[in-house]
This record gives sequence, structure tokens and C-alpha cells, in this order.
Amino acid sequence: MIIYIEKQAKDYKQTKNILEKFKSSQVIYIDNYKNIFDKSYKNIDSKKSLIVAKLNSSAITEAPV
Repeated sequence: MIIYIEKQAKDYKQTKNILEKFKSSQVIYIDNYKNIFDKSYKNIDSKKSLIVAKLNSSAITEAPV
């Protein structure tokens, strides 16, 4: 398995827990998770990958009334 970790999320407790659980995984540090989905990015095997990223906006958005 490959674990992609945003550099902003590398020091989170949850990130460390994930890395502890998947010790044999290959870890790749990235600047932004969106870069992985670019067509030019060829290092992803989506069937065996995990992406750890920092949430930069609200998880809940307001709906129109």
C-alpha cells in the first residue's frame, strides 16, 4: 500500500496512528492531495492507496433556504 501524506498533516496524531498501523507501507509526502488526481501524476495505484490530508475549509457548508 502507498500512503500519500500532505506535508501539512504529517505531524497530526491521527497521521502517526495510521503510520504505526501500516508500518510496511510506502509513504510519499505531497504538497497538496489534489496534485495526485492530475493526469500528469503517474505514481498512484488507486486500489492500494490512502491519502491523508489537512481539511482547509469547513466540513459543513450552508445550504440555501
